[in-house]
Amino acid sequence: MIRRLNDRIEFSPIPGQDYYIGKHPVTQQQWEAVMGSNPSHFKDETLPVEMVSFDDAQAFIQKLNQLSGKKLYRLPSPTGRSEAATAQYYPHGAHLRLAALG
Repeated sequence: MIRRLNDRIEFSPIPGQDYYIGKHPVTQQQWEAVMGSNPSHFKDETLPVEMVSFDDAQAFIQKLNQLSGKKLYRLPSPTGRSEAATAQYYPHGAHLRLAALG
């Protein structure tokens, strides 16, 4: 379902359809494997990537989808983030499952 709220588009999951959200932030090692560079100031391949903009994150996702050959990845919507947070506290009452991507 798509609805417009105050000049922004809100996407709601379809009841009965699962979606997945990553449990961990993207590491510098993962970012470099996809993008070929590491923009982080504090370098350590096990740390989350930092110093990336929204546009950088969108480019990462676009390239990740190209590498997979499918459109599997996207940033979560505000509704998706809210429902994921709810699922952490009420796992049996939420309409999604949490799973690591990739």
